[in-house]
Amino acid sequence: MNFKYLAALLISQGSIAPAQDLLLFDPSSFGQVVLSQRQSAAADFEFEAQIGTYNNEFVSNYGDRSIFARTGRAVGRLDILTDKGHAPCTAFLVEENRLLTNHHCVPGIIENKRLGASAIIAVQFRLGYLRDGIEDGTKMFHVNPVPIETSKELDYSVLQIVGGDANETFGALQLSAVVPADRDPLWVIGHPMGEAQRISREKCQADSPAVAGNTLRHTCDTLPGNSGSPIIDAGLQQVVALHNAGSRAGSVNFGIPMAKILANSAILTAAVSIEQAGDALEANRARLEQENADLQAERERLALEAEAKSNRLEALAAFSAALEVPARPDRMKALETVIAAFPETEPAERAQQALKRNRAALVLEQQERQRLQDVEATDQAASRARQALQALTDALLMVDTQVRNTALKQVVVDFPGSDAAQRAQQASLRIEAALQDALREDDTQTDQLALEALTEALLKDDLASQRSALLDIQTSFPDTDVALKAAVALEQLNDAQEATDASDHEVLVPQARERCILQTASPFDPGRAAGIPAIDFEDIDTEAALGFCRAPKAEPRSDAATSFALGRALEAAGEYADAHAYYRIAHELGYVAATTALGRFARDGITTDQDFEKAFARLEEAAAQGDRAAMTMLAALYVSEAGPVRRDFAQARKHLEQAIALNHPHALYLAAQSYSKGDLYPRDPAKAMAFYERAATAGDMRAQYEIAMAHWRGTEGMATQDMSLALDLLIVAAEMGSRRAQTRVGNTYLNGLKVENGPDIAPDFVQAKRWLSLAAQTGYIKAQMQLGKIFSIGAYGAQLDQSEALRWYELAAKQGFVQGLTKTAEMYEAGVGTERDPQKSAAYWVRSMELGGNIARFRTQSEWTRDTGREVQRLLQARGVYRGALDGQIGPGSRNAMKILIARSSKRLSYKGPDTDITGGNYGWVCQC
Repeated sequence: MNFKYLAALLISQGSIAPAQDLLLFDPSSFGQVVLSQRQSAAADFEFEAQIGTYNNEFVSNYGDRSIFARTGRAVGRLDILTDKGHAPCTAFLVEENRLLTNHHCVPGIIENKRLGASAIIAVQFRLGYLRDGIEDGTKMFHVNPVPIETSKELDYSVLQIVGGDANETFGALQLSAVVPADRDPLWVIGHPMGEAQRISREKCQADSPAVAGNTLRHTCDTLPGNSGSPIIDAGLQQVVALHNAGSRAGSVNFGIPMAKILANSAILTAAVSIEQAGDALEANRARLEQENADLQAERERLALEAEAKSNRLEALAAFSAALEVPARPDRMKALETVIAAFPETEPAERAQQALKRNRAALVLEQQERQRLQDVEATDQAASRARQALQALTDALLMVDTQVRNTALKQVVVDFPGSDAAQRAQQASLRIEAALQDALREDDTQTDQLALEALTEALLKDDLASQRSALLDIQTSFPDTDVALKAAVALEQLNDAQEATDASDHEVLVPQARERCILQTASPFDPGRAAGIPAIDFEDIDTEAALGFCRAPKAEPRSDAATSFALGRALEAAGEYADAHAYYRIAHELGYVAATTALGRFARDGITTDQDFEKAFARLEEAAAQGDRAAMTMLAALYVSEAGPVRRDFAQARKHLEQAIALNHPHALYLAAQSYSKGDLYPRDPAKAMAFYERAATAGDMRAQYEIAMAHWRGTEGMATQDMSLALDLLIVAAEMGSRRAQTRVGNTYLNGLKVENGPDIAPDFVQAKRWLSLAAQTGYIKAQMQLGKIFSIGAYGAQLDQSEALRWYELAAKQGFVQGLTKTAEMYEAGVGTERDPQKSAAYWVRSMELGGNIARFRTQSEWTRDTGREVQRLLQARGVYRGALDGQIGPGSRNAMKILIARSSKRLSYKGPDTDITGGNYGWVCQC
C-alpha cells in the first residue's frame, strides 16, 4: 500500500490511515462505470505524476477461466450516493442475495466528518466490472441502504439486494472461520479508487504477528475504495477476513478476521468446519508451492532471453545513433563508445569498420580545408585592402569636420595595420590640431564673458542679487575656472550670512525648510506659498529632495509644510511607509494637502489594505477645507460606487463642480469625460470639447490627447476629421509627456498614414521606436509589450533581436503585468535572448500566479523543463501550497498548488501615472498630489 504517494488530505492524524478516508465523486456520475479517481477529472484531490509501486493487477489480465476471475465474480463495486456526492467501496456476495462490506461504508459514511454527508440517498452494487470504462458484461443491482446486521466495533455490515437474483448469475463467496497464521499467502480482490476489478497477490500475505485482538495484519497493497474487499486465503480459497484499513507507513494494512465476524453474526455461517478447511488448506498449499516454483523457473528463463535480446537491440540502437551524428569528430567518438560498451558483438564489429572509414575521410577533409583556407585568406586580404581604401575615401569626402574626424577614426579601428588606416590616422591628427586651435579661441572668448559676468555679480548692491547672479554664472559657464570662483564666492557669501545669523534660529530654520519645499512643492497643494515654483511628481529629484528635507535644520517634524514636502519626496523614492508617517505628521499639524494624501493612500491600499471608509473620511475633511484635488477624488469615487458608499451622482456633481470652480485640471478632465460618455451629465459633445480645452490649458495632458483624437476620428459634435492637425496635436501631447500620445505617434510612424489634407506619413521605424521607447521607458505597458513583440518576430523593418525583446517584456513584468511576466518567464526558461535561468523563470511564473495569471496552471507537463519545474515547486512549497516531491514533474498536484495560490493571492493598487488604468478599479486615475 502506497499512501505516502497520495495527497496529504487522504491521510488522517495518527499511525493508522483508516480506509474510511473515502473519496467523494460528482453526484451526476453516480452509477456510471467510468468513475476512477485517476482517470476522471474530479478535482477534490489529485495525484502527483504517479502512485509509486502499486502491486494491484487487473483481474482481467489473467483471463476469464482463471481461478482469480472465477473467485472475483462475486466481488463488486459498491456505490453509495449521499447528499454531498457519491463514494466507492467494495462488497461481495454471500448466500441469500446478501452483501458483506464495511460498516464505515454503509451506514458509517454519514459519520465521516471530512466528507460532511448527512444522509444516504441510494446504494448500488455493480458486478462484472472488469475493464475501466466498459459497461458491457456488467450488471447493477439496487441495495437496501439499511443493513440487515451491522457492527461498528467489528466494522462490518450485511446488506440485502432488492430486485434480481445476483447469486444465480455471480454465485457467492464462502466464509471461513480459519484464522490466518503468520506469512500465510493471501489475495485481496476489490475495486480500489472505484476502478475496474483488481487483485493484490504479489507480496500479499499475513504479517507477523498475523492477528492481534480484532485485527488481522496483512501486507497486501490496497487503496481507498478497497474498503469492504474480501481477504481470501490463497490455499483455502475462502474468505478469512474483511479488509477495512491501512497504515500511514503503507507497509502493513488491516482487516477483521472472519472468525470474529462469524462469532458475532446471527445470520452469517462458515462454509465448512475448521477441521475440514484445514485438510483442504494443506492440499492447496502444497499445490500452490509447486505452481510458484514452476512459475519462478519460467520467469528466470524469460528474463535471461529478454536480457540477451535487449542487449543486442541496445547495441544496434547505439550504433545507428552514432552513424547519425552530423559532425565527423563527434561521430567517431560515438562509434568508439559503442565499441567499448558492447564488446564482441556484431554492432561493435560494424562500428569498428565505420570508425576506420571515418578516420580516413577525416584526413582528406582536413587537407582540403587547409587548401581552401589558404585560398580564402589571399582573397580576403585583397578584399579588405579594397574595403579600407573605399572607407578612407568616403571619410575624406565628409563635409562636416567632426563627422569626418569620427569617420577617419573608425577607419583606423576597422582596418588596423593597413595603409589606409595609417593615412586616416594622419588626417585625423591634422583635423584635431585645427579643432584644438579653434577650441582655444572659443575658450578665450568664453573666459572673457565669464569674467565680465563675475565682475558684474560681485558689484551687485544687495546679497540676494549677488547670490542669484553667482548661481547664474555656475549654470551658464559650467566646468570653467570662473564657475569655480563663483562657487567659492557664493560659499563665502553664505558663510558670512550664516556667521551673521548663527545665533538666529528663526532665520536658519526657515531657510532650511524653504530649500526642502523648493525641491518637492506640489502643483495642487493649496498651502503652497506664493513664489514657490511647483514640481510635478515625476520630476522630483529624490536624492536632492531627501538631502534637503532630512537636514537637521529643516526640523520637518515640527512644521506641517516641511513634513508634507518630506513625505512627497519619500513617496517619489518609493519609501511608502515613511511617506505615510510624514503625511500623518503634516495632517495632525493641520496641513490639508497631507490629509488628501492620506485619503489617497487609504483609497489605493498603499502600505495597508484598501480602506474606503478612511479614504472617504480623509477626502471629505480635505474637501471641506477647500482642497480641489480632494474634491475631484471624491467625485470620482461617488461615480464609481467605491467601498461602502453607493453611487451618488448628486454628491459627485457637487464635489466636481466645486473643483471645477477652482480650475483643477483633473476635475475639468473628468467633466469632459462625463459629457462625452453621458454618465454624470447628459451627453453633450460640444461641452465635452470645451472642457477638454479648458483642462488642456490647465495642464492635463490627457485632455490634450483627447482633443487630438477627436480630430483624428472626426468625433461628431466635437471636431471635424483632420488627420494632419490631429498628428500635430498628438506630437504636442507626446512632447508634454503623454504616454498614450507617444504610443499613438509611434504607431503612426510604425504603420504609415494616408493623409487627405496633407503629406502622407511614410513608415519610419527609427521615428516609431523613438516615440514608443519614450512611452515604454516611462512605464507604459502597452508600448513595452508592443516593442517586445516587434523585436521578437523582427517586424516593421526591425531586425530580429530576442535580447531586445526580452528587455521590453521584462520592464512590463517588473510592473506586475501578467502577460509580460509570462513572456519573460518563457524566455528565461528556454534561454531565448539570454542564458537559461530556471530560478528567474520560476520567479516570474510564480509572480504571474500571485497576480491572478492562469497561464502557468494550464501548461501541459511536457511544456515545463525539469529544472524550471523544480524551482516552481520549491517556490510553491515556500508559499505553503505544495507538499509534493521537488522532482520537476508539473503534474496534477503541482497544478492544484498553483490553483490555490492564484485563488488566495490578490493584487494591491499603487500609484499609477495618468495614462495607465488601475486594474480592478472603476474610478480611474486622479492626481498624485
